[in-house]
Amino acid sequence: ILNILSPTLTPSLEEIRIDENLKRIQAGKELNSLFLEGLFENERLVLEGPSGSGKSTFAISYIQKKLAQGKKGLYLCHNLLLADRFKTHDALQHDNFTVLPIYHFYRKALRANDVKFTEFDYAEEESLFSSDAIIAKEQYDFIVIDEAQDLLSAPIVKILDEYIAEENGGLEDGEYLVLLDLAQSYDTDNQSTLDAIKEHAAKFKLLKNFRVSGSQQLSDFVQRAQQGDLQLDKTYQDTV
Repeated sequence: ILNILSPTLTPSLEEIRIDENLKRIQAGKELNSLFLEGLFENERLVLEGPSGSGKSTFAISYIQKKLAQGKKGLYLCHNLLLADRFKTHDALQHDNFTVLPIYHFYRKALRANDVKFTEFDYAEEESLFSSDAIIAKEQYDFIVIDEAQDLLSAPIVKILDEYIAEENGGLEDGEYLVLLDLAQSYDTDNQSTLDAIKEHAAKFKLLKNFRVSGSQQLSDFVQRAQQGDLQLDKTYQDTV
């Protein structure tokens, strides 16, 4: 039984393979970063890509550059954990930078406009924020909206148009970064909202996943899963 259950591997060969994969991943990340640097010339960006393609890494660099220029910024996302990551990131600790999960942002705006609402009634909060009764009480030089695939049914256009300082041009001429992965979208009826943003912004799509993996088999497995090309009758024992 012991012989049957014992794994068969050579540690030295495994270490070499992992080291080679780490070098390959690092080279890919450096190439990707070089490409992303060129995107900074665009003041309005829509960046689409799968998880692990470098969107958040680019967002951090984008925010740093804007803050270094003395600009005031806002970061919005749907996920509380992602918001906490940006809020506690050492490189983003700045008085001119605000991080808010989207519903916290709605509630802040509703309170600033003295609008009564039922807290945690998300549909009501979003609907009230979308109304003409809500006027931007605080504006920003740039806005980053992450996980935008979950917010395209929300008043994202209003946020970009009204919460970017008027002298900076709002939706048409302002500075903003919209990050999304449409493959993970809950809302399939989002094309019109996305088109409204793309009309004024440059859109780029990242195709590669640059997260570190332990083996080539695992990388292939992830790629096949993303493409929907998994063979369900195969065990993928090598990957494990």
